[in-house]
Amino acid sequence: MVQDKKARYKEAKKMWAYLGVVLLVFVLCIPVLSREIKERKGTDTVISTETGAELSGAELSGTGSGIEPDTEVGTESHAESDVESSMGAGNASGAETEATAGARTEAEVDSITGGAAQAESVLENVWIEEIIWPLRGEVIRETGLSYAKTFSDYRYHNGIDIKAERGAEVVMTLPGRVIKKETTKDEGTVLTVEHGQENGQVWCSVYAHLGETSVKEGDYCNAGEIIGAINQPGYNEIMEGPHLHYSLFKDDQMVNPLDYLPAQ
Repeated sequence: MVQDKKARYKEAKKMWAYLGVVLLVFVLCIPVLSREIKERKGTDTVISTETGAELSGAELSGTGSGIEPDTEVGTESHAESDVESSMGAGNASGAETEATAGARTEAEVDSITGGAAQAESVLENVWIEEIIWPLRGEVIRETGLSYAKTFSDYRYHNGIDIKAERGAEVVMTLPGRVIKKETTKDEGTVLTVEHGQENGQVWCSVYAHLGETSVKEGDYCNAGEIIGAINQPGYNEIMEGPHLHYSLFKDDQMVNPLDYLPAQ
């Protein structure tokens, strides 16, 4: 009897252990199963939504409003016409895009180059042989390497210095338009003038160490017209005494004014 009880006890113990393992596995599988069920539901919802959208699109396009399924020829013709229409529209839009891009490119080129063709027509002709002196006086410093009293050394000088009394009037050497006017401590009031072109070469001049001046940017002045008066020079040439610093440029390249000014 004792042995039978022990045998039954062992069998019951094994059965309860087996049931415990099964229950544990079931508990562990519940989250996985629930997640799969949720994912399946979400997928079904998406599929049903997409199917409904396709059906709605078909209904809107007229597929579900009395059109028979065997109308393949009509469908193909409509498809071909739609393709041709879209291709025509694409070609038209492409042509418009190319035209717009071409126009924009030309506009950008004109803005970058400053409208070269228009500038040539706007710039007036000028004859450098008609140049006159901005004022009469002794040339105390010439173009090139020369001695600078202010700095007590030799350095490059990009123009000529014409000695004058304070208040002496300065005139335009060639007809032209004032394109820049600025005042600095180093050079006083400075005027930059664009005179025009000769044989495709643009001439400009610069007048520095001015005091009073009645002209402003954009003003056009004739040769011999007063554009300012001499003042105490700026810091760069303060030891030179009152004078006019005059520079001459051909196509943005500095030239020696004495090579073009008439003999005094």
